Amino acid sequence: MQFFTVTDQSSLKHKVLVIPLSQPEMNQVAGQCQKCMPSINTSSMIQMGHPYLIVDFGADAWKTAIPLDERSEDGDVVGDELAIGDVLDIILTADPKAIRVSGEKAYLNVPLEAMMAFSVLITADIAETYAFHKMLTQPKAE
Repeated sequence: MQFFTVTDQSSLKHKVLVIPLSQPEMNQVAGQCQKCMPSINTSSMIQMGHPYLIVDFGADAWKTAIPLDERSEDGDVVGDELAIGDVLDIILTADPKAIRVSGEKAYLNVPLEAMMAFSVLITADIAETYAFHKMLTQPKAE
């Protein structure tokens, strides 16, 4: 999982999460999106000791749980990098080298058709779930 912040040509900062999928998973998601445009819903929860951002494409379509306490390739904890009001750009791809980051710029190494991208707003409930998890997992005071 890649997580990085880049700046575009208009000087806007983008927080980007790249989620690698297997080729069969990518084919399934792409197939579902060809049938109809998904209505993406987000929520959050703590399950089995981890806080998750849930992304749901609706009905019987694709869903994923993004662990907010997981470290990305650069060593940062994803949830620590997000705040209420942030927009998280999520890229789904079967190619683990689809995006190359250099400094504050990102470069696409695959055709645009080989990936899917969408954005989600980090809402108060998502940030609260992560903050609550951090509070519960702090070392106990003596």
